[in-house]
Amino acid sequence: MVLSDRDRKILWAKAGNQCSYRYKGNNCSQKMIEAPNGSDTVVGYECHIVGKTKDSARFLENYHSDKMDTYENIILLCGSHHKLVDDKYNEQIYTIQVVRKMKNIHEYQAENQLTSELTAQLSNKTLKNKLLKCYKAFHTICNYYFQKNFPEKYHNEKVNQNEFTIALKLLDKLQDECLEHLALFYEEKKSLLKYFGPTPIKIIFDPLDIYMSLNNSNGLNPIFMNINSKTVEEKSEIEPIFKKLLNKINEF
Repeated sequence: MVLSDRDRKILWAKAGNQCSYRYKGNNCSQKMIEAPNGSDTVVGYECHIVGKTKDSARFLENYHSDKMDTYENIILLCGSHHKLVDDKYNEQIYTIQVVRKMKNIHEYQAENQLTSELTAQLSNKTLKNKLLKCYKAFHTICNYYFQKNFPEKYHNEKVNQNEFTIALKLLDKLQDECLEHLALFYEEKKSLLKYFGPTPIKIIFDPLDIYMSLNNSNGLNPIFMNINSKTVEEKSEIEPIFKKLLNKINEF
């Protein structure tokens, strides 16, 4: 009797293409399939937990033969650990209980690692989308600022006050959302999240101050944009902020 196709698929899937050896803090990370020359090579071994023959490690006289070649009685190991675990001289170390436990621990870790990676990918995607919205909102704000304050030079910018107000509120909202999203997720998934600084958006926009004054005599709302307390007069002055924001977006 051999391992069924169904049991083999379950075994390899749950092992996550990794050796299941886990013993006293020594966790093997050897992949079960390697492709050194672009062609897949199987380097993993399907090993019995309860030995199949009398001269094998962990043999039990009364073990039910129908359970011998099943998923429950097979562990996936690399070549080195297959030799180590299945050496009859080591069966007092690698008992049935020990080997079964290392299989269960590894499969649990492999499943949770995959779930964590998928969750991190989704979180990174969410952050990237918010950064893109920040970029677009800031672009709208800058166009409005230059067309209102320097109409002779930037008369081609077409952004109305309502669009500007919406963009300004959105930028402020997204800064806080990005920080909150990052802080909550980073504490739980430090090794998986593409972390880009303690205050990613705040640092980028920190030297920048954008605000509107009250209506003046002609009914308009002047907008002011300062960088390090200096009035912005040229688009080139805000290009470093755009560049930093794009660099953060491109990290994903």
